[in-house]
Amino acid sequence: MKQSVFVLFLSCFCVIISADSFVSSNADAYGHLLTMSDHLIVRAANDQSSYAVMNLDTLWWNTCVYSGTTDEYIYSVSMGKSQNSSQLTFVAIGLIISTNTQFVRIINGIDSCAVLDEQILPTDTARLEHVVLAVDDSGQVAFGLSMGVFFVYDLLNYNIQLTNYSSIWNMTAWYFGSQPTWYPGFIPFAMAATSIDSVLVVGYQCDLVNFFCTPCAYYMTQANVQKPSTMPYLLLLPNELVYQDYPYYISSNIMNMAISIQDGRSVALIGLSQYDTVVMIEFIPTDIILIKSYISDVLGVGYGQSLVWLSNDTCAIVSLTRAISPWSVSRIEIVEFDSNNDMSAPLFTLPNSQQPADSSTSTSNILLVVVTHANLAILFGYSEVVLVIPFASASMSSQYLSFNANSIGLMQTTSCIPGTYNDITTVGPCKLCPIGTRNAGYSTISSCTACNSSSFCPLGSIADIPLDTVNNISQALAYPESPDSIIFDDILIQAMFSIGSTPSCILVSPLFWTVIVIAMALLLLSIVGILQLVRWGGKHRAVIVRIFRQTDLIGEGTLWMGGLMSFGIIVLVCFAYVFSNSFVYLYPIEKTNSVPFACDTTMRNAKFSTSLQLLATPRNQEEAPIFSLLDSQQFTLEVNFVQTLFNCSSLTIQQIIGVNLIQLPWLNCSYGDQIPATQTVSLTLPAHQMTLNFILGGPYYIGGAYVCLRGSSAASEGSIHFRQVLSFCQMFYTDNQTLAQATQINIQLTKVINRTTGLSPSDATKYTGIWIPTFTIEAINDELVYFQQGSYLRYLTNMTTFQVTFVETPFFIKNTQDPIARQGEIIFHNVLFTIVALEIFGLVFLIVKLTMAPVFWFIVAKIQKKMSNRVGVVEDNNDAPIDAGQNLEAAQKNTTAQPGVELNRLFLR
Repeated sequence: MKQSVFVLFLSCFCVIISADSFVSSNADAYGHLLTMSDHLIVRAANDQSSYAVMNLDTLWWNTCVYSGTTDEYIYSVSMGKSQNSSQLTFVAIGLIISTNTQFVRIINGIDSCAVLDEQILPTDTARLEHVVLAVDDSGQVAFGLSMGVFFVYDLLNYNIQLTNYSSIWNMTAWYFGSQPTWYPGFIPFAMAATSIDSVLVVGYQCDLVNFFCTPCAYYMTQANVQKPSTMPYLLLLPNELVYQDYPYYISSNIMNMAISIQDGRSVALIGLSQYDTVVMIEFIPTDIILIKSYISDVLGVGYGQSLVWLSNDTCAIVSLTRAISPWSVSRIEIVEFDSNNDMSAPLFTLPNSQQPADSSTSTSNILLVVVTHANLAILFGYSEVVLVIPFASASMSSQYLSFNANSIGLMQTTSCIPGTYNDITTVGPCKLCPIGTRNAGYSTISSCTACNSSSFCPLGSIADIPLDTVNNISQALAYPESPDSIIFDDILIQAMFSIGSTPSCILVSPLFWTVIVIAMALLLLSIVGILQLVRWGGKHRAVIVRIFRQTDLIGEGTLWMGGLMSFGIIVLVCFAYVFSNSFVYLYPIEKTNSVPFACDTTMRNAKFSTSLQLLATPRNQEEAPIFSLLDSQQFTLEVNFVQTLFNCSSLTIQQIIGVNLIQLPWLNCSYGDQIPATQTVSLTLPAHQMTLNFILGGPYYIGGAYVCLRGSSAASEGSIHFRQVLSFCQMFYTDNQTLAQATQINIQLTKVINRTTGLSPSDATKYTGIWIPTFTIEAINDELVYFQQGSYLRYLTNMTTFQVTFVETPFFIKNTQDPIARQGEIIFHNVLFTIVALEIFGLVFLIVKLTMAPVFWFIVAKIQKKMSNRVGVVEDNNDAPIDAGQNLEAAQKNTTAQPGVELNRLFLR
């Protein structure tokens, strides 16, 4: 096993060491070819043998070729990020290929890249394949370390201090032919200056005997470099992990490392892209301390390829092969560290939907990120394009590519797009306005404004949108249930003999008015009784009795009291006839309103039944036309994307037919005409069953989708079959989220057939039909994705897809409505009720006669007795005075002699 690994090592090492020409397809093959200060940016391009230079203050740019043209190869360039506007110089280290001469130069960045000073480095049998170069922030000193030499270059006085590599680490000779190639025990991969006299360098410490390498860090100063034993040293990963997981071989692309030092602190982050790990360390002159290691949640993506501190608690980390479609196959994750040095999920990533890279970088990896106090620069491999993103202040964001100098692009700082805000200085995108707030955009405010309480204002809102503009509209109504009683006789009797509890119910109650009439009859009865007690009342009483005998319906003219009670029967029967004739026309329910003549205003002359039937069942000739009318109805779909900045120019509508996508035209498309901050689009649907994709391109968000489906009415010849107007609207949204990047709505269409039987046998049965849409939601927001993987995902895509699928259910709903009472049946029911009423009142009269007459007679006797006691002397039948005592005695005898006879005479004759 060791022998095979050894052979692999030799083959890889030979490829790297013995190559006579340098492959320029990788922009960072041997070092960092991008450097930047607050005022100047420089990119070296070996494939073009030139430097691309741009002054960030004036946006002046130039391309200058190497002095040796194709004979020179630049390994690395560097400058101090805090160099002032007068220090427009940078340092380059490279090789003159023809003479195998290694050099380091100070170059003027604005004067045709003139060489201000050059130092020749000692040349032996080793090349500078793994060279690291760093300049301190102030731009005073440059440090360099390679596989052959360590140097400290005074950039102000143009002198250099060299230290042979072998005096620091042991060199081992490898023979490829007769000449030895010296291979050090330590291979540097990244360096960062901590001050003007010290650097941190990271690389691989290799054991050539046991054939494994371990990533490690050294803290080098001008003092301890002369005494390697005093140099602080730290193994970044355990030996056994490196030995087991990575066989010994060397490749710059695989074993890349990165380092960044935090401003004002002795803390550094080290990226180990081979292990998808980032390490945080603390360094002091005498020691290097491991604070914490962070491993990527996805392995094999080159996590830590490059990294930079953005502030005291945020850092940008490159994942080499973790894509951000469609801009690049890499991404930069901006993460935050808390007080315990725990790393957060990404706050945002670069590029993103608001900050896309140039299209030329779509197949390029991000090799390097460089940061200053004012800008962040990104170097894309293969294309060797550089993107500069300025730090934007609150309320602003760097979003649009405003300057493109050949291979260097500069983003423009501008106001946040509508629906977003920024409250900090950042290189990232603007954040979405919280729920209940809004931002019209393109303003200088650093926060969102509160919405009205009556507005639809979800996450990322742009304007106040009244809730009544997005009301749900549904024609799906619960079909009525049949009343408890569907027998008209029962309904009639219940209506006639019931009194409600409310004043309105009492006033329309037939029984109430019947009681009123009976009360009047009792009053008249009292009058007749009083007339019996006075001597002059007999004549008047006879007239009254004779009249009411003529109206007697109960005793058929034999009882005057029956005539009095018959008026109650007449009132009740009249109410019954009015109720019956009115009730019959309470049909069908679609053409009736409230009932004015009954306490129950919901009363209808209808009974109902509902059934679910399969469409596959053959239809009879009477029903078939309504199905044809529904099948021929043409739908118009209207989709309103609410609280968004998407407009019609960013919209594409596609119909999915199998594996084909057919683009559909729209009828109308507008923005903000019907609903504020809303894109409205309508189109005619070519079929009832189909799938549509609404594709919207851009860095915007959608608060909700207001979907309406409409269709016109139609009728068959004779209007027996009628298709109703379709008007369905539904709002789809989530309060605390925007719509998902891929929202799927399924709308199911169900036929509802209403069958209404004719009121009379000669009337035709009518059919009405309507489509009732129902919906299911497969995905309406990405809240769960954001919760599990990070909210930064919402800023990655620049395309939103809204999919609507229409399907017809395999069944239909059939509702049947029949009248409880038909027109020809009313007369029979009224006659029957009259007979019943007579029987009921006859029974009531008999009960009253047997129970109330003795009571009334007892009262009359008492009245007579009291009257006799008061008078003392009464007159006889011939008006002759008699003794009072004798008269009272005679009266009492007369009273007790025949009470039943007098009662009958009083009430019945």
